[in-house]
This record gives sequence, structure tokens and C-alpha cells, in this order.
Amino acid sequence: MRLAIHRGTHEIGGSCVELGNGACRILIDIGMPLVGSDGERFEFRKYRGLDREALLKEGVLPDVYDAFLGDGRNEECPIKGLLVSHAHLDHYGLLKYVREVIPFYLGEATLRLMELSAAMTGEKFTIGNPRHFEHGVPFECGRFTITPFLMDHSAFDAYGFLVESDGKRVLYSGDFRSHGRKPGRLPELFAKVMPGVDALVLEGTLVGSERDVTLTEEQLEKQAAAIIKKSPKAVCAYFSAQNIDRLVSFYKAALRSDRLFVMDVYLAMLLIRLAETKSHPQVPVPGFKNVRVIFPQNICSRLRKHGVLDEAIAKCGQYKIDYAGIEGNLSRVVMAVRPSMIDFMKQIPGLEGSTLIYSTWRGYEKDAYCKRLMDFGREKQMQIEYLHTTGHASPETLKEVIKRLQPKRLIPIHTLHPELYSMLGDNVVQLQRGEALEL
Repeated sequence: MRLAIHRGTHEIGGSCVELGNGACRILIDIGMPLVGSDGERFEFRKYRGLDREALLKEGVLPDVYDAFLGDGRNEECPIKGLLVSHAHLDHYGLLKYVREVIPFYLGEATLRLMELSAAMTGEKFTIGNPRHFEHGVPFECGRFTITPFLMDHSAFDAYGFLVESDGKRVLYSGDFRSHGRKPGRLPELFAKVMPGVDALVLEGTLVGSERDVTLTEEQLEKQAAAIIKKSPKAVCAYFSAQNIDRLVSFYKAALRSDRLFVMDVYLAMLLIRLAETKSHPQVPVPGFKNVRVIFPQNICSRLRKHGVLDEAIAKCGQYKIDYAGIEGNLSRVVMAVRPSMIDFMKQIPGLEGSTLIYSTWRGYEKDAYCKRLMDFGREKQMQIEYLHTTGHASPETLKEVIKRLQPKRLIPIHTLHPELYSMLGDNVVQLQRGEALEL
């Protein structure tokens, strides 16, 4: 077996890994870059309208020509599948450019997240023949046997993969942590994957970072509850709509003070879609205690455009709360908010003096999109609180993974500091972009 990393050897985001055996190949993830070649935040809008060949030339698409373009002949594609680890754009954002002949393998809930997110952003997104896998259930793809493992990450339905072929084993960690709401995932992985894997492709977002893991998700919930309890008016919580662990934390924190938990109709439909999947996760959909739903006009327009609004009204309408309902309950409302909801928030009487909890990476605070919400909060003289914990593993957790799996080769990915992996374990192999490693 051979391994190559087409993006992610010295950067966070844009992950793309290739595994090959003879002429048979598979890809893991096909992410959108987070940072451009100039070191600034990557802006895809500069490349809109370019075809696949131009995007390859510009370096936007990873250098895997036959993943995006054929050779004009009716030969069988050597890439037998693309595995998607989870529904964060830096892991799947370039998927729409992949040739339709290549099968996509992903979790059912991951696909639901991707589809509804595309509806909200207006992006064209279709997967003609998705193939769903399940946690711990091996499946065949070409000459490879792949076992997906659910991981604890800020993205719902995130996976790592054990890939086996001709006696060789590679474990791709995907993005993960051990301090979220699924701490049992790593012990289960250790129990099912025998030590001595030939290669461990290990994410290292926090390697060399000043960010530290100081809170578990349950500890964050308790701190959120304390903030909510002392807040005399509404509490607005800003977090990623796809961070379901965080949503659950704020929902449970709201219940501790018997507050209403208010979400917009997009977030409500997102949870409904997840609850409808085969795994039936227990997420606070409309109908759960104290859950209420708002219907901002701009969000309803997007759902209508994609044919989802009628269903949303049918499933969420009886739990609707309007401006007056929020005004009359300001002292007992916790509302999930995003910058796209500012126009709705402006119409709520008496919001001044409420509390805004910022619960995502502080680096986003400088972005124009996020800055709008923070400026609005300050204009309304809101009390601003910062409360967040990362979706990525601490160096201590990484060391534990290495200790338990005893890899013959430790391969950095999703990191700015591959040179520091020697502090985590032995047998580090730093690959350059596109460099092939024979196992």
C-alpha cells in the first residue's frame, strides 16, 4: 500500500489523502482550503466561474487530476471511492468538482447536514449515488477494506477510518477530541484496532498552538448555566449551527433555569433531519421541553427556494414564537443566534441590556460576517461573554492515541507544526504535499 497527502501536510484545512494499491486508489476527504497561498484567509469567490482545469492550474483543487477530469476515453476510473470524514467544509468543500463516476462514501447524517447547509448558502450540491457507511461496520472499496469509527468532534457524525489492504493497515484519525459529549469513542477505537498500525495519519490542529483545552463540553454547559442564571434579560448564544454538542450544552443550560430555548427554523430542520437518520440521535427537536422556533424572513425565503419551507411549517409551526412572544419572555429566553439573524433581532423590543455569549473560535471574531453580530451586540449594550472549547484533540490526547496504537509510522496532517510531532511520539514521517510513501 502507498500513501500520499495532497493537502494538509503543513496546513489546517483542505485535507485530501490518497491511498493506493496497484492501480486501485481511494481518496479520503476533499476539503476547501482555509488559508490561501498568500497566507490570508482563503476566499473561494475569487475563483467562481472557473472550470475544473483552471481550478487545478490555480492550485485550488488538489493535484489529483483524474479525481476531477477524465482522459476522454471510456477507461475505468482508477479512483474507486471518496470517503468523507465529516461535514466541515475544510473536509468536503470541493466535493462538487469530483467526477460523478467516483462513488462517495459518507455517514447518513453527514449527508443530511451537507444538503441542508447547501440550501441555506445557495450552493449547488448534489450527490447522485451516495453510499452510507455505519460505525464499526467494515465495507469493501476496490482492494481496500474500510472500517469507519465515530469520533468525538464538534461536527456531528464525524469519522476516522481504518483502511486495510494486503496485510497493511492505515488509520486516518479525521478531526477528533476527547473532551466532548462522546468521550467513549476513543476507548472503543483502542479496543477494536490492534496496536502496530503501519501508519497513523493524525490530526494536530493544536500542536504548537497557544490554544489550550481548559473545558469539557459538560463543564462548558455548567458555566453557560451560571451566565444564564445571572442574566436579567434574554441570552443570545452564538455558535456554529453544525456544532450539535454545543447546541445541546446551551439547551441543557437553559433548562437548568427553566428558560425557553429558541432556535430558528433552519436549525430546527437541521435537528429534525438528524433525528430522522437510522441512528436516531437524541437531539432537542421541536417538541422537546421548552423548545420554541422563530421564522426569520430571510431564512424562510431560502428554505422556500429549496422546497423545504412547507415541511418546516408543518413540523415546526406549532412551536412558533414571534417578536411579541420573545418580548414577553425576555427574562426566560435563551436564543441561538447567527449574524444572518440580525434583521430579526432588530425587531425584538427590549433586547437592550441582554447577554451575548460568543461560543466559537475567537479568530473568527475579526471576520466581517462575525463582526456584524458583535457590533450589533455592542450597539444594544449587551453583556458580552466568551465561552468556548475546541473541537480538536489536546497534545495529551494525541500522545495517548499514539501510545495505544503504537504506529510504525506517525504522519502529521491538519497541522501548522509537523516538526513538533517528535514531541508526541516516535517514528514521525513528515510528508511533503503529493509525496508518495510506500508502506
